[in-house]
Amino acid sequence: MGKKIYVIGLDAASPKLVKMFAKKGSCQNFRKLMKMGGFSKALPAVPAQTPENWTTIATGAWPGTHGIAVWGRHDPGETITEKHGDEAMSSNLCKAEYFWEAAARQGRKTVLFNFIGYPPTSKKVIHVDWFFMPGAYYFEIARAVSYANFMPESPFDPSPGVVKKSMSHVEFERAKGWRNLPKGEPEPLEARIEVAPNTGDESITYYLLLLGRSGKYKTCAISRIKDYSKILIELKPGQWSPWFKEVFTIDDQRREGTIRFKLVELSPDAARFRLY
Repeated sequence: MGKKIYVIGLDAASPKLVKMFAKKGSCQNFRKLMKMGGFSKALPAVPAQTPENWTTIATGAWPGTHGIAVWGRHDPGETITEKHGDEAMSSNLCKAEYFWEAAARQGRKTVLFNFIGYPPTSKKVIHVDWFFMPGAYYFEIARAVSYANFMPESPFDPSPGVVKKSMSHVEFERAKGWRNLPKGEPEPLEARIEVAPNTGDESITYYLLLLGRSGKYKTCAISRIKDYSKILIELKPGQWSPWFKEVFTIDDQRREGTIRFKLVELSPDAARFRLY
């Protein structure tokens, strides 16, 4: 069995600081890895920004060859203002061969964690959460959001931009205007949520319906309209919905996407509710 090679890259990590902390014992795992293998700073490509430098590392080619410059790609013959920036980290725009593609030609398999170069160009390459930030995805229409009627106790970044992107506050009230609403105790509660495209285009609206029995809320129904007979799914805490197809309007064009939900939490009195 041949030896396995592990390559670890750190964006914007100062080699001097990494060496210093490793020597002091603050980064013991780095120290072990450096002793077991090799450690070096990368020769930066100009301009020294993320996309073209990671592509240079992954291909051994300069931006003029692989085509990724700044946050996008500029093709010969195009005007200076023309660039393709939405997929700067993807294999769709890179014009040079990645080193894992070269390895694949020799029958070698490669596993990439949180690295550039998706979608795969070889069956011998496995991508795990391909983007450089776990959970982020260049091709997503809308970002993942937690809809809750309370603020979490755990520490989080309180800046308005972060909270707005990752959390959305919902308020429940007595259900009104519903058709085929089931009867029972406690009385059904409703709320409205929106799935907002990252582009700022028109959102898609869903209606939430909390239902229960014996005086305790048990489930959350999700529907496009206020008709219980036409709900998409009724979830219990901890349960995922299947994938649903939706059509979004993005830059005046109709784009089809998929979406699903998970009911993370629902207390019996509905005081705590979280939908992901």
